[in-house]
Amino acid sequence: GDLNVIEGLNNLEYLLVEDNNFEQSLNSDFLASLNKLRVLDASNNKLKGTLPSHLFQMDKLQVLDLHGNQIEGNLPDFPMNNVLEVLALYENSIEGSIPLSISNLKNVTHLDLSTNKLTGVFPASIGDMTSLTYLFMASNEFDAGPIPDYFQNLLSLRELSLKGTSRNGNIPDWIGGFQKLILLDLDNNNLIGAIPETMKDLEELAFLLLNRNQLSGTVPADISLLPKLRILLINENDISGLGSNNDSLNFCDNIVGTREASEIVFTSDCGGSSPVLECTCCTECCGNDDALCNDGSDFLANHDLIWEAGYNRLKFEFSDDITYVVRNNGI
Repeated sequence: GDLNVIEGLNNLEYLLVEDNNFEQSLNSDFLASLNKLRVLDASNNKLKGTLPSHLFQMDKLQVLDLHGNQIEGNLPDFPMNNVLEVLALYENSIEGSIPLSISNLKNVTHLDLSTNKLTGVFPASIGDMTSLTYLFMASNEFDAGPIPDYFQNLLSLRELSLKGTSRNGNIPDWIGGFQKLILLDLDNNNLIGAIPETMKDLEELAFLLLNRNQLSGTVPADISLLPKLRILLINENDISGLGSNNDSLNFCDNIVGTREASEIVFTSDCGGSSPVLECTCCTECCGNDDALCNDGSDFLANHDLIWEAGYNRLKFEFSDDITYVVRNNGI
């Protein structure tokens, strides 16, 4: 069925109809009468059409989650909005470029546009969205280009995923300024050069995914000292060693430290008939044979933050058997 039957419930504040089979084409009338809505979660249904702009004119709507539908067409021009906090549109078929007006969403902390058909460049106005703590742009068809310098303004970020977004050039030194960052996913791009030494300053970092690039040189020794690091993926690069003077044993001693072995996932190009480097602490050695590294998993952290937890993350789930629970004192 469709959601038109709800239109008369004018006092409705929370509409949670996720994981159903609602079929409807979005248009200018879609739920337009529900001007008291605070939360709209219609994810994982069969909604079609283009995203209507009036949803961003609802002056009480804080959460808009339409992921996992069949939404097409371009993103609308976004009106000025100081209320919306969560915008989740991943796993649709949205195309075209991200409009400059995205920055009109002044209070958005959680923006997930991953796994669509978006093209063009990241608009410079994203650098004005300084409330962002969670930015997922992974698996789109953006024009090739470097990690934009205006991202360095987003100092509140805790999670950043640019996986599979055609990033090239070097990883910028300013990445070390993201002091709150827990997850950095730059997997499956065309990044070159050395891993910047400034990453040693990311003391909250738990998950670092740099695999499937063209990075070179050695991994900075101080990365092994990051106190909360749990996942380090550097396979399918041109990296030649671990730590200064290629001291892999010392690097591995630091990585393991006091952690349980089961807590760590560390992959590098230490396998195959011609291993590129030595890594005694790697949980998987990838090589130049035909075997899939990481069992072919994309290691895309789960997106699905739930309303019962106030849209705060409860866990990081990378695959069926690799899950990290978020606790008050860390991961």
